[in-house]
Amino acid sequence: YLEYIPSRKQENKEPSPNGEDGFQNVVIAIAAQKSYKENRPVKISEIVS
Repeated sequence: YLEYIPSRKQENKEPSPNGEDGFQNVVIAIAAQKSYKENRPVKISEIVS
């Protein structure tokens, strides 16, 4: 992995997964926790507003 990121920069490409991928995963995890605690469906838009 440590060789992967510099090689992607040399190719002028963004590493994958990237920061946006990580952000989306965190939002989904937060929505899942809220859904569990409140025993109801939670829309992603409730988390990211």
